[in-house]
Amino acid sequence: MRKAILFISLSFILFVTACQSAESKEVMEYHNGFVEEIVSGVEVITEGYNEMDAAETDEEAIEIGHTKMLPKLEKMREHMDAQNPEKDDTKEYHKIRSEWFDLYEEIVTAEVQSLDDYVNERITDEELDEIFEEVYEKSVEAEELATEGEDKVAELAEKYDFEVLDKE
Repeated sequence: MRKAILFISLSFILFVTACQSAESKEVMEYHNGFVEEIVSGVEVITEGYNEMDAAETDEEAIEIGHTKMLPKLEKMREHMDAQNPEKDDTKEYHKIRSEWFDLYEEIVTAEVQSLDDYVNERITDEELDEIFEEVYEKSVEAEELATEGEDKVAELAEKYDFEVLDKE
């Protein structure tokens, strides 16, 4: 009888450990993919903004937005859309990151498109100001979601005993 209880207890412990390992693996893989695809994409887009600021003409700045930033944003969207986590913790983490990305995508697209529209006289100064007010509001919300995402990954790192390294 003791052997049966011991066997059942060990089986339960192994089952719990195996489940935790699968969830831990999914969380880590999701986060690593997010860093590799999304965080590195944000760096490319940030470089694009810097290049736009340094451009000698508005047309050159618009070209950078359309040829460098928006295509990168599209690849990032493909990555986010391809995510289909199965485990609850990863689903929750993905929801936060996905909401953040939706706002980030809207912000970048609006900024590039509004510059194009303004330079080509398809919108007025007032319309441009309205767009930038909306972009600002979305950026505040996106910043809150980014912080929530960082808090969530820190929580998951502690729960599943893995280390989150800063990308440098």
